[in-house]
Amino acid sequence: MIDTKNFDQTLLSDISTVKTDLYLLNQGWIKTGEIEGLASTWLLQEKDIELLLPLNKDYSDFEARMFEVIYILENIEKRPRYEIVDALKNTSKIASHEGREIIEIVLKSVYENKYEINAENFGQVLKTTQKHLFVLGGVSGLGRRLKETEKTGKSELEISVLSTFHGSFGFRLGFGNQRQLDLENNCLSKTVSESFMRLLRISGEESISNFRQYISHLEKEISRTFRLFIQSLKTLESDFIFDWGSVGMEEEEIARLSYSKVLEVEEALSKEEEDNPNLIKEEGQFIQ
Repeated sequence: MIDTKNFDQTLLSDISTVKTDLYLLNQGWIKTGEIEGLASTWLLQEKDIELLLPLNKDYSDFEARMFEVIYILENIEKRPRYEIVDALKNTSKIASHEGREIIEIVLKSVYENKYEINAENFGQVLKTTQKHLFVLGGVSGLGRRLKETEKTGKSELEISVLSTFHGSFGFRLGFGNQRQLDLENNCLSKTVSESFMRLLRISGEESISNFRQYISHLEKEISRTFRLFIQSLKTLESDFIFDWGSVGMEEEEIARLSYSKVLEVEEALSKEEEDNPNLIKEEGQFIQ
């Protein structure tokens, strides 16, 4: 009998079935079937274990069926159920609870059974992510407020690592929680997050020729800092999933970028810079 004591099952209503899908894939599970809109079946071949993943939250037994999934994962992974639930939460629910934009980055090494990353390379990813976000903010049309928030000592575009994930490594980034609005009720961190995710989706989903065409119309500093970001991803030799959650948004947005795509995108960005040598070479500094 499954032990449900000392666990608040209402927390399961915030679980994202999309994130659970991706989580299972990254952990080596194989989807063996799906009843559209109702449930999917999964197999962990190495342990010969199956599970049924519920997909429709409107059904009264959704939480009970999802708890069975969490119980199975808890026993296989030997870690607390609350930790697993936290990794599967709808990212927009987290954003609304935190009162700030959230971006989660999950990576899976191209090398089997590798579950650690180089600390210096990880730090470089954070550094280039932050640099790129500041540049996006500076050219977003809301950039005047970026300068204003600097005076307070902390920009709403400053990111912090809020938590890390187990297994195929991942981390949750949170923007500053100063949700300042302009006269048109636009949030700078939301605008920047949306632009960042759009560029990631185009990088991962479009052909390289379409990607080249898109970046040719971008501000040169955006292309340059995005190239630095992509180069830092390259050092991790992994496939990536980016998950954006926004305050007031019902669902999260997902972008995927395989390691092979990282290599192609880096080459395209380098070629673009060679073809357009008038890129800004000096690094802009937005925070004093």
